[in-house]
Amino acid sequence: MCGFQMTNILEQIKLFLKMNENIQLFAVTSEESANEFNVFEQRTGELVACYETDGKGGLKHFQACRDLEEVRCVQLSHDEVYEIAQSFLQVFAHNIVKSIYFIKMVEMDNIFQLSYELRDERYHLSFPDSSVMLEIAKDGRFQYFLFEGEACEVRYPKEVITKEEAKEKYIAALRFELLFAKADTEVFANGDDAYHLVYAPKDHVMDIGVSGELHTYENYNGFVQQFHNIEKRTVQNGEILKLIGLDDTYVKIDTNHAEDQVTELWTKHDYANDVEVEEGAPFHTIQVRFHQETFQCISVINNERKDGKKEAITEEEARECALQFLFACYPKADEQFLIERSHPSHHCVWEDENCESQYGFWFHPLHRGKRVDTYSIVIQVGQQSGKILEFQAVNGFDKELDELNDEPTIFEKEAKFIYAQDLEMELVWTKAQNLLHYELCYAPSFPKTDGHVRMVEAHTGTAFPLKV
Repeated sequence: MCGFQMTNILEQIKLFLKMNENIQLFAVTSEESANEFNVFEQRTGELVACYETDGKGGLKHFQACRDLEEVRCVQLSHDEVYEIAQSFLQVFAHNIVKSIYFIKMVEMDNIFQLSYELRDERYHLSFPDSSVMLEIAKDGRFQYFLFEGEACEVRYPKEVITKEEAKEKYIAALRFELLFAKADTEVFANGDDAYHLVYAPKDHVMDIGVSGELHTYENYNGFVQQFHNIEKRTVQNGEILKLIGLDDTYVKIDTNHAEDQVTELWTKHDYANDVEVEEGAPFHTIQVRFHQETFQCISVINNERKDGKKEAITEEEARECALQFLFACYPKADEQFLIERSHPSHHCVWEDENCESQYGFWFHPLHRGKRVDTYSIVIQVGQQSGKILEFQAVNGFDKELDELNDEPTIFEKEAKFIYAQDLEMELVWTKAQNLLHYELCYAPSFPKTDGHVRMVEAHTGTAFPLKV
């Protein structure tokens, strides 16, 4: 551990574990990391403790290795426990000890658990993703330490705008989308599980810098959802089977009728006698589900092995396959869906050489020209085969939406005013993009509702805060 001699560390460990001063300890670097160490007793070879450093002189983790069930409890006051913890922090967490603020102490069967957080000295604001936990056994011996986070440089700004100025700038940059959404009771504090026409804030501005600058998702390489119209395509009848990958090399091995749906199971001729028909889609099969009357495709599950001989197709080629399939299922898809801008997280890369990686394309339903936020259709396209590997249709909201008035009775300006009523800008520390220092900024918060407001009803003006 930088900043200490190894012998000094071992002597301090003996002190906090209340070991006899004549006992000799030695430390061995872990095979997993050069910053992880195991401490053993010289005479018996018994593992006494393990610890991890950050390589810069700070302790990240410490664990005493002993059975807590054998702890002989002694009468310790909370003040005495606190002093033991402070002594440990002074010795082993000297790099952060000035920033640590005590939060609470919890007494358990054999230990006292102490929680701390890191705050700055000027504003006494917590640093994000930084916490410290200690455990002291009831015999007074130190048991456990964990520092989550890292010691970063604190940069105090020369000037700081007021929270009122920050709120004005945030509201001025705020934009809404008029759409249909379900006020799910599992998501919203005042949800009713019904659909509503709502104004939803677009996620663009993250927070406001203390100098008044906007911090957007793009500034921090974040991904902002964008939705685009789809150009009309004409797909011939029967093309849907080709897009799924079914040709004359496949044979249908099972058909199942349930309610108004037909489920077919297909496989290559070579596997026809080997596949055991069971619930779901066994290996080497393609399961296709259709509507019994309309023959509209409801779902596709491809569970074939990857063909390693084929070269990968491009994302653009895969997108066209997905669009062709979408129009095969929905001939008026250009009026019914928007396509979401692709992001690497939409795609799936498998390390298993037998599994084919996938391009994923997200389509969002339209109703009377407005996006339906609650649902989306994902079409997965094989990166080698170009086949539709996975698809699930979305149904069930049209009738409910038909009963809604799709014209708002309040305008975006009013929705913004309602949204702003409970909005406050809170001064917080954020981790800078280069991860080496913290930045001070104003972040939006809703202290009256706890959860952030994510929708404003376009007819009644009701604000829908998230459930927390």
